Amino acid sequence: MKAADCTNDQAALAKRFKELIGQDDYPATGIYDDTRFVRHVRSHLRSLAKMTKANEGFEKTLRYR
Repeated sequence: MKAADCTNDQAALAKRFKELIGQDDYPATGIYDDTRFVRHVRSHLRSLAKMTKANEGFEKTLRYR
């Protein structure tokens, strides 16, 4: 996401988050409980999409979400 061209446009970023939420599979090595991992990833993506829609919460740049 850091190198994506959608990071400068709020609408494009929201669209990219929706695409990622709709993705069926998230490849990760070393994850044994795939269902739990997918749920975890989607919950973080939903919170980021909500932050993007409201355009708030990004001022805390010391911690990654």
